[in-house]
Amino acid sequence: MMIEENNPFTSQTFVNTWLKYYNESRSGLKFDFFEGLEFIKNKGLPLYSNVGSDMTNGLFYTLYGDKVKKPGNRVFLVHDVPSYFAIPEFGKRGSLQLKKINQYRGYMIDLTKYKDIDGFLAEKLPAKERSKYRRRLSGLTSSFDVDFTLYHGSIERDTYDMVFDTFKALLKKRYLSKKIDYHVLKKWNYYRDLVYPMIHAKEASLMVVYENSEPIGISLHFHTDTIFIGAITVYDIDYYKFSVGKIMIIKLIEWCLEKKFEVFDFSKGHFDYKEKLSDITYVFDYHILYYPKNLVSNAIATGLGWYYRLKQYLRVKNVNLLYRRVLFLLHPGENHKGKSGLVYRIMDDKSEVSTKDAVSIDFRKREFGFLKIIINNFLYIHREHINDIAVFRQGTRLYQIRGKREIQWVAIEKEIRG
Repeated sequence: MMIEENNPFTSQTFVNTWLKYYNESRSGLKFDFFEGLEFIKNKGLPLYSNVGSDMTNGLFYTLYGDKVKKPGNRVFLVHDVPSYFAIPEFGKRGSLQLKKINQYRGYMIDLTKYKDIDGFLAEKLPAKERSKYRRRLSGLTSSFDVDFTLYHGSIERDTYDMVFDTFKALLKKRYLSKKIDYHVLKKWNYYRDLVYPMIHAKEASLMVVYENSEPIGISLHFHTDTIFIGAITVYDIDYYKFSVGKIMIIKLIEWCLEKKFEVFDFSKGHFDYKEKLSDITYVFDYHILYYPKNLVSNAIATGLGWYYRLKQYLRVKNVNLLYRRVLFLLHPGENHKGKSGLVYRIMDDKSEVSTKDAVSIDFRKREFGFLKIIINNFLYIHREHINDIAVFRQGTRLYQIRGKREIQWVAIEKEIRG
């Protein structure tokens, strides 16, 4: 259990940006018995929800129960309180009673247990998996000119805008491939406005994996002085053979160890890699504070409790994934725009391209972007470097990838463009 004094989700930048987008820039409401939180009132009910709602990755607060005077029918809802935070409650809760409703599972690493990244990997991964990770990293760096850059404290505006444009494009590409509606994309202007000043305040950071100055992996995080909190991560699925996502995670843990962070918090959501790398599993609770002797307050709190327990039950049953797939299908104009795909065949013939028919192409041009995944797979298999290959076209459907050591023919049988 721990107490933090500089939660990024209650910083002035976060609060002001959230109020701008979700409360028409009207000020949040403060109560002297809550420290660290502001609220907005429900239009029809005496229900007060924390500023930030469920768009944070972990809140904490202090409740001064002895300052609560005649709460009446009011109910306070605080989203996303991680169970590993020690929430100080000074004095008595007064006449307020607390319901804790479990909503999400979270995962975290206690970084104080590890001296460096080698010690961490030795503890968490068997020798075979460590070897596999090193092969993936070696394959990525031997096939591409890659650079891992972490922006924390400063970033040029032009660079930030380029990274965020690519961030959105990669997220859209990823979730198009999964055929799932991703709710974060609907809030993209909010995140774009939020993160830039938080990076400069050292309340947030971006890791960017560059390949030839082009981002192929991007990860967003938030910070306290001692806790590193993951938020959104994506990589270009055309590089999936190289395990870019897993490499990014290990690089981030390495950076946190070097900077003496005490906790690496994977935050919400279950993935196998989180379970494998984490030391501690915790829960995100919703806190409902209400006055049990008031009929209206008690009824609202009871209704909220049932509502969020039902949501959690449906989430456990993966109904939320079905819901997101249905949303994807219901918005074909937006969700399918830009959708592309290939049906192709690797040919056995390794003969040279006829100089009579061959046309050399610049495979890095946007018009040949559909070849990227084929070229990347070629590089992965044959351990070639992208600067050492050439691509030729014969007709409209036949391509040859030529490296220093290997040649591969590819027949494009069907191309899908959105």
